[in-house]
Amino acid sequence: MIVTTTNSIEGYTIRKYLGVVNANVVIGTNLFSDIAASLTDVFGGRSGSYKSKLTTIYDEVMKELTGKAESYHADAIVGLHVDFDEVSGGGKSMFMVSASGTAITLEKTTQDRYFLYDLLEKIYDYKEKGILTEEEFDYEKNRILSQHRNPISEEYKGICQEQKEKEREELLREERINEAKELLKNRTGCSIDDIEKIDEYQLQAVSYDDIDFDPNDSMQYIISKFIRLNRVPEACKFYMEETGLEDLQSAIDFCLNVYKQMSSVDEEKVAALIPKLKVLKKRGFIEQAVSEYQKMTISDKQTSEAFILSLEI
Repeated sequence: MIVTTTNSIEGYTIRKYLGVVNANVVIGTNLFSDIAASLTDVFGGRSGSYKSKLTTIYDEVMKELTGKAESYHADAIVGLHVDFDEVSGGGKSMFMVSASGTAITLEKTTQDRYFLYDLLEKIYDYKEKGILTEEEFDYEKNRILSQHRNPISEEYKGICQEQKEKEREELLREERINEAKELLKNRTGCSIDDIEKIDEYQLQAVSYDDIDFDPNDSMQYIISKFIRLNRVPEACKFYMEETGLEDLQSAIDFCLNVYKQMSSVDEEKVAALIPKLKVLKKRGFIEQAVSEYQKMTISDKQTSEAFILSLEI
């Protein structure tokens, strides 16, 4: 954002006036600042406390002013005017700063953009007409190129540099994804450390299309199945895509919470539940048995159904 007290900006043409923007900031001076300033007045010198206040409110008012201009999608503010005032009364004082200007949009001045080419074209014409010799033309050409900036060439170089940077970033991203794929080929287990170390490259390296799960299960039960299969990166990816959240840390936290709940399941309580599950199965209450086993072990529906069906009655 360009901010200037002038009514024009060198090298640019004002394309559109968006309107006047203004900002006001008021800040109180505390007792210690007043005392410090009065002592400075008595003994001479500068008031550092007042200077600090003025700097603070100036920065605040400029931030508010440019923020308003940006909300209009402005490129610049021209005709900036800033007023400093002190408001006092009742033994208290406050500083007030008011700033105003005109928000505008800009475009590069065509004359400046092609000025270099206009000069080169003119001396080329002089050479063609015999006014300049070949040696004089080369001399003038080199002098012009050395004295004048080529905005189009510089812009093109910038675009090329930006493209090269994007290509380097893409190559680096592909390398890291390939490294993640190799690392995930050797998964041997799942721990809290494994879950906490999951990164965006692991998410891009995996797919959960081969994992069979019941979409009617809760998120907690589906994630528990992924964890039991040692497919935690896939679990994080599934969580983010299903919830629409782009925050990887939220997915990691959810998986950690499910993992800790799974780890805290009391085997003795599960063993004590089995007789009840057998009775429910014998009486035909399969769904209830599955539901109770799910809640106790934090298992997905398919795993729970398989367990209930395996019980001998």
